[in-house]
Amino acid sequence: MSTTGDLLRDIDDHCDAVLRRDAEARPFGPLTLFLADRGGPFHARPTPDGAEVTPGDIATMRRVQRELGVPESFEWVDQTCPSMAAAARAAGLVVTTHPLLALTHPAAVVVPDLPDGVRLRVITADDPDLPGVRACVRLAFRCPGTATGAIGPAERDTALASSTDDDLDRNARYRERIQRGRTTMVGAFTDEGAVGGGNLTPLGQVGEIVGVGVLPAVRRQGVAAAITTRLAQEAAADGVRTLFLSAQDQAVARVYARLGFTCIGSTGRAEP
Repeated sequence: MSTTGDLLRDIDDHCDAVLRRDAEARPFGPLTLFLADRGGPFHARPTPDGAEVTPGDIATMRRVQRELGVPESFEWVDQTCPSMAAAARAAGLVVTTHPLLALTHPAAVVVPDLPDGVRLRVITADDPDLPGVRACVRLAFRCPGTATGAIGPAERDTALASSTDDDLDRNARYRERIQRGRTTMVGAFTDEGAVGGGNLTPLGQVGEIVGVGVLPAVRRQGVAAAITTRLAQEAAADGVRTLFLSAQDQAVARVYARLGFTCIGSTGRAEP
């Protein structure tokens, strides 16, 4: 039986391996900077089982990021690199932490009742609704948390009509990743179109759920929980045995806990 430490190492290795698969990895001491040719840029993170990270290591990486014109962004798992948060703060960055939750048997995920009028669908690589699902998620993350709000289908349509070149490029990148089996996307729909979505990134027997978001106007109805459950079911079908995700805050973590996820640690993020 895997211990919590084993799970955390598996998760840290997964985060590193997915980035190495999808981006160029440039090591700088105990840190690695990941650069994507499109659909990025990515962040820097500690190399698994690497040396202790110091404020000087952070400063060196920030200089490299500035020279390359990419965000001075860092992400990590607190428990596998306990020196990272203090080093980032000492280097002048703002550090945020987020609950890290895992489900070791994705097939055992708790299946809630699907809200009335809501339909879920796995998005294919050529699905015309992919941009709408992505627009919903972008709007959701501009209003973090679980509170309801006025942003709904009308704002989704406005966001679609004003999509930037970066939005279009990211949509193309998602289509490519879906085609190659590197991402599974689930969309939630009502009669008014897409209202939310989320993604699964599997690699071997470990998978991460990322980017689950629902339009604020349809929150507090169980839509996000339904999306997460469907992603867990897809993960189980893909042979994933350890499923994890990072929640925005404790309120969001409680939603996942009701589905069977357990908090096993925390992730960190640092930016200027």
